[in-house]
Amino acid sequence: GGSVTGYSAAVYVIDLETATILDTFDGPGGNSNVVAVQAQMVGDPSGVETVPVVVASLTAYPNPFNPQVSIALTLDHETSAVLSVFDLAGRRVQALASGVFEAGERTYSWNGRDESGRSLSSGVYLVRLHGEDVDLFHKIVLMR
Repeated sequence: GGSVTGYSAAVYVIDLETATILDTFDGPGGNSNVVAVQAQMVGDPSGVETVPVVVASLTAYPNPFNPQVSIALTLDHETSAVLSVFDLAGRRVQALASGVFEAGERTYSWNGRDESGRSLSSGVYLVRLHGEDVDLFHKIVLMR
């Protein structure tokens, strides 16, 4: 972990039943993609399955970058997923990793090139981790 000077991270407390934002917390650091979900019950829980807490984060540094960006992924559980980079039109430009991701921290690199090895133009791209129980996005900026 750690923080990046000049960036802030917002944490939103959301009521999932009404889809309303209950509170917002701003703080230093560059990680705005931490997700924590936990069900809360009132009453007798007998016969009801519990929902596990899922914590995952996806960050990138340096950001903006040129020529290479490091993408840090942290998972609290094993999951099957795909880590890819997309342009703002929604086209996948590079698949970075796929398969079973073990719990823990790992870092991937992207060199600003597409799957054919062509250098991509300056602009905003999205790193996405998509899997059976996780869907995270992180915006990155390539500056040539």
